[in-house]
Amino acid sequence: MLKPSCILVVDDDAVLREVALRVLRNAADQLLEAATGREALDLVRRYRPAVILLDVILPDIDGLELCRRIKADPELAGSFVLMISGMRTGSETQAEALEAGANGYVTRPISNRELLARVENAMQLQRTLEELRETQEYLRRVIETSPVPISLIDLEGRVQLWNQAAARLFGWATDEVVGRSIPIVRAEDREEFARLRARVAQGETLQNIALRRRRRDGTAVDLSLSASPVRDAEGKIVAIMAALLDVSELNALAEALRHERDLLSGIMEVNPAGITVVDVTGEIVFANPAAERVLGLNRGAITSRHYDDPAWRITAYDGTPFPVEDLPFSRVMATRRPVHDVRHAIEWPDGTRKLLSISGAPLFEVAGQIERVVLTVTDDTEHIRQDEHVL
Repeated sequence: MLKPSCILVVDDDAVLREVALRVLRNAADQLLEAATGREALDLVRRYRPAVILLDVILPDIDGLELCRRIKADPELAGSFVLMISGMRTGSETQAEALEAGANGYVTRPISNRELLARVENAMQLQRTLEELRETQEYLRRVIETSPVPISLIDLEGRVQLWNQAAARLFGWATDEVVGRSIPIVRAEDREEFARLRARVAQGETLQNIALRRRRRDGTAVDLSLSASPVRDAEGKIVAIMAALLDVSELNALAEALRHERDLLSGIMEVNPAGITVVDVTGEIVFANPAAERVLGLNRGAITSRHYDDPAWRITAYDGTPFPVEDLPFSRVMATRRPVHDVRHAIEWPDGTRKLLSISGAPLFEVAGQIERVVLTVTDDTEHIRQDEHVL
């Protein structure tokens, strides 16, 4: 890793080297010096200076050759090489230096102010590049360690990045995928893939697109795709970043929940007992067909009423007033527990009096609060009258 505040001055002329060191004394935390190419190469390998002020003419290794060696080594190539010479100042030499990988070229004579400014600009560039490298490394690690499968695809559909989560989910290792067409897109998926890729390539961001793809072993996996365009420094779209969340288990749970709801709905519809559901405000929000028969109203009329609506004309069996706090809904809300066989009478719109037996139970939400109350209502009128007749 580069030392962002380290400068190496390479010059076989001790006087010129000393002048440069004096000019640059406040430009970096660490100043190094070398009189030969070999000494300089050793220091570069040991200290990784951010900027190298390199004389073209050296007694052993030519400055241009030293520059080539530095730039040819991936571990050293990040150093900013600013070549300097008072003898080889022609454009051919400068071109040769740039071809060797030099980042800049200055000629002597040069004022101390200009030399300092050039080196400080190089140092600032190196600090900026180092910050960029750190940011890229941070992002790379975030993507690589993300539990969500993430891939980067170029506009031709070739994979540029395939994180470990993607490798685990789909079964293809990173080195099997990078540089090749994305393997989860099979012949039957190509038209859809091309259509989605075209949308992102035009600048659209996709969110929560439902897909089904197959793993390496052929098993299907349900996915939720989110994708966005990746732009270069000029704003041109050059790639697509895609996150592929495995929702197979979620879909299976949703399907199971739909099945349970359908089953419950079927039970509600055919149950001979009247069933109503009341929300926490006391509004009736559901009534099954049997409830219509027991309560003498259609479903719409039932769900338009409150549990203690005066229109029910609620009384005790003997016709005396029935306290609101003793109604099944009130007792369930107060105790948070089920109640059984609460008996009271109601009157249908046509004046028919019905003797009811009602049981109720609370339905709790995730946080533990009562969300609704389920009530089962049976018509005991005939049974009660028969019992009274026997007596």
